[in-house]
Amino acid sequence: MSKTFISNIKNRASITCTIFIIVEIAKILNCSQRVYSNYERGDLDIPTEILIKLAKHYDVSTDYILGLSDKMNCLLYTSDAADDKA
Repeated sequence: MSKTFISNIKNRASITCTIFIIVEIAKILNCSQRVYSNYERGDLDIPTEILIKLAKHYDVSTDYILGLSDKMNCLLYTSDAADDKA
């Protein structure tokens, strides 16, 4: 077997896996595959509702999804935290 053949098989498997993920995430978000792909490419702005669903699904912050933070998760500010500082 040639290295090119193996590389092609790996590429096809990767593409198939990517398509499967897009289909599944689109179902979770209740949108079409095309719309979800447009979100990924930046062709469409992500509505707040979808952004929140993505953050919850991937267990990351919305800032991380938007590229505003390198931290995947962030500490949430709560009134309890404010009471601890006082």
